[in-house]
Amino acid sequence: MVYKNNCQALNYYDELGRPVYKNKHQFASHELAVKACKIYNLKEQQIKKLVTYKCNICFKYHIGRNGNDIKPKYIKRIKQENIINRKSKHQFKIIGKIEL
Repeated sequence: MVYKNNCQALNYYDELGRPVYKNKHQFASHELAVKACKIYNLKEQQIKKLVTYKCNICFKYHIGRNGNDIKPKYIKRIKQENIINRKSKHQFKIIGKIEL
């Protein structure tokens, strides 16, 4: 679950040199943030490894880069975990339909 927040990160500088910020995504639990990191790290265009950290301002979890390159061994391990298709404890399974 992602929440709106007041935690911001520098996005870019405008034409006058003023900083422009964007809101960071908040995750309610460490497990949800780690799952999101793994999904983002599997993307082909992702070069630097994304990691989770607990914010000292909002006390929720955010995602950031740690400066390390993503290694093929890490990608292989994530693919074996099958993280994308795994259901979390917050998802529900549909077991039938009722015609109304």
